[in-house]
This record gives sequence, structure tokens and C-alpha cells, in this order.
Amino acid sequence: QRSPGPAAPRARSPPPGPTEEGASLRPTHSSRRKRTIQFLVKVDKPLRTSRLGLRTQGAPGLEELLVTGVGPGLLEDWNKEHPDLAVQADDWIVEVNGSHGSTHDMFNMITQNTHLEMLVQRCFD
Repeated sequence: QRSPGPAAPRARSPPPGPTEEGASLRPTHSSRRKRTIQFLVKVDKPLRTSRLGLRTQGAPGLEELLVTGVGPGLLEDWNKEHPDLAVQADDWIVEVNGSHGSTHDMFNMITQNTHLEMLVQRCFD
């Protein structure tokens, strides 16, 4: 049985319920007493193959996708248009189009759908 390397993110508890539409940032509290916010990112891809520019890391058993970076693409455009809700490295994608709890399922939602609603969580020390 292989153990993940030191860079592999650890499984975390599920987030509180989804952010209501229209709410941009919502403070929450994780089990580690870190302050967190959640926000909803909505992106429409003209084609399923359109470049999103999102780099993530997931692992079997992990419930959330770790954002490792944002490059050229639709998400970079979102960030420019919504600087208060910009997705950045070390954010967590906790839900995609209502799917949560499986990084595999969320990744498939991102790659297979043209309309994306991603619930993103940011932790602060």
C-alpha cells in the first residue's frame, strides 16, 4: 500500500451547506479553527473542450480539489472580471454543479460540462 507524498493534501471534513446565490463571501469555521470563506464561481465554457486554465490536485479518498494554480483560460478571465472572488492557488473546490465528496466526480463535472458552478473555499491561518 502506497502512502501519498508530502505534497499530497489531507482529507478534510465536508464544508457547511452551499453558498446562497448572490452571497459573494461567507465566513465559515473549519474543524482546525481556521477562518474560511466560501464563494460561488460561475463559468460558461463555449465548448466542453474550452480551456479553463485551472490546475488542481486530488487524491483517492480526498473530498475536495486543491487549486494549485490558474493559467490562461476562462478562469483567468473570471478572476479579472471578479477580483473579489478570484480563484487562486491553495483554494479548495468543495463542490461542482452540486457534486461534492468525490474529487473524481468533481473533476469529471469540470471536464464534461459547459456550465460550471464551483463552490470554492479559502482558508486563513
